[in-house]
Amino acid sequence: MQRQFLDHGYLVAGYGKISHTGYQDDNLAMVFDTFFDHHTAFYFMTNPLGALRDGVVIDENNTNYDWNTVWDVKTRRDDAGWTAELVVPFKSLRYRPERTQTWGINIRRWNRHRNEQSLLSP
Repeated sequence: MQRQFLDHGYLVAGYGKISHTGYQDDNLAMVFDTFFDHHTAFYFMTNPLGALRDGVVIDENNTNYDWNTVWDVKTRRDDAGWTAELVVPFKSLRYRPERTQTWGINIRRWNRHRNEQSLLSP
């Protein structure tokens, strides 16, 4: 679950459609590098209205948005901001068959009012 706090009461969210581009809204994106190769990954993005966008990152900088997998998101808005809870089943991802795995993860928050991105890159 990710909590997004409002910026002086501003929340930018105009698109609630599936597969919206989302870049004109406040949004949250998660990227899973399941092969830990730093070149390929699975991309999931939502906005305060719960719109879904996903893709496969190929060769580090190219994303195929035609990829469409099973996942879900629940969002909630209140006076302080918005919350997103993403559910991505393991069967929606590709990964190595080994019992012990190392994955990469990156989380991005985009505040459109400030045109500001925040990244969590462990």
